[in-house]
Amino acid sequence: MSIVEFPYWPKRVIAGIGTVERIPNEILKLSGKRVVFFTDSNINALPFTKKIITSISDAGFVIDVYTEIEENPSETSVHTAAKYMFEFKPDIVVYFGGGSVIDLGKAANLIYTHGGIINEYEDLVGGIEKISDCLLPSIAITTTAGSGSEVSSVSVITDTREERKMAILSPYIVPDVSILDASVTVSMSSALTAYTGMDALTHLIEAYISDVPFEPGRGIALQGIKLINNSLRKVVLNGRDILARQDMVVASACGAMAFNNNFLGAVHACAHQLSTLAGIPHGLANSIMLVPVMKWNLMSNVEAFADIAQVMGFPIHTVSPREAAEKAISLVSQLAADIEIPKHLSELGVTQDMIGKLVDKAYQDHNNLSNPRKSSNNDVPKDVIRQFYLEAF
Repeated sequence: MSIVEFPYWPKRVIAGIGTVERIPNEILKLSGKRVVFFTDSNINALPFTKKIITSISDAGFVIDVYTEIEENPSETSVHTAAKYMFEFKPDIVVYFGGGSVIDLGKAANLIYTHGGIINEYEDLVGGIEKISDCLLPSIAITTTAGSGSEVSSVSVITDTREERKMAILSPYIVPDVSILDASVTVSMSSALTAYTGMDALTHLIEAYISDVPFEPGRGIALQGIKLINNSLRKVVLNGRDILARQDMVVASACGAMAFNNNFLGAVHACAHQLSTLAGIPHGLANSIMLVPVMKWNLMSNVEAFADIAQVMGFPIHTVSPREAAEKAISLVSQLAADIEIPKHLSELGVTQDMIGKLVDKAYQDHNNLSNPRKSSNNDVPKDVIRQFYLEAF
């Protein structure tokens, strides 16, 4: 067996309801007095956010709040945030929000400590070799349960000129402390809860079936799938079910812990373009593309698909391996239907004349590299990608 290194694990994770109150004490363990607090304007307006900011200030820190966050952060917003950091000169960074907030904060921290422009640090152009361990110490608190950015080694930024997503990848951008506390997720709407939950499920499924042989990541992925199957319907129906929400926060982190090393696949390759070109929220885009891609990938690893069906509660010993694998797809489809995920891209403003560009961009997306099924050319062919979009249309 060949030797492969897998360095992308999170650093320190604190999980539990009420652990958000430990933020000031965690900051005290770091070096410095000036704290920049990244969040978005909606979260900043919530009472619990104000309480957290006040508690940091009361602990003796100079804190400033940065809220200029786009839903899909671009290179422009990263450079604007970094410019702000050069003016404020922080010692410590707190990321408080969903994936957009945390991804933007990670990227701004990188530019502040390394200089240059964010495009230079994209993984596809060798950016990982340019990133060192000199980023400011950081604490991440997720207010959603989907991206897993609070424990991930990636920051996803939109390149507006090229109209595509860039992956900034390094173990050094993983937050030093990650806090998983469902109490700060209860303000999410049922729709956002559904979209982010399906985003996490997509991470888990793609990491489990990827062609990267990291078994610890695959084990974590299965546990995350089980948690989501048990809890996502509950939190969409009743957003104040705090125990189910804690399961979802942990499952989301499981997804990122898994894809840190096992990576993703063609679902994300397709979904990224829908966010960039059609403005569809990332979790919703993943939700719609998940089943079409799973159908094509099934024959690449029937046993893995059967495992997914088993942790979703299906007694796989009662049927053939192929039937069990197919059941995984129907269970995922039923879960999406139960939480009222839209079924068709046409419902979301995508038109037939957009498909050609979507296909071209998705074909170039780096996530295809770890998709479990490929052609003899070691790619996911354009005609197959086109079929994914057409089936979802």
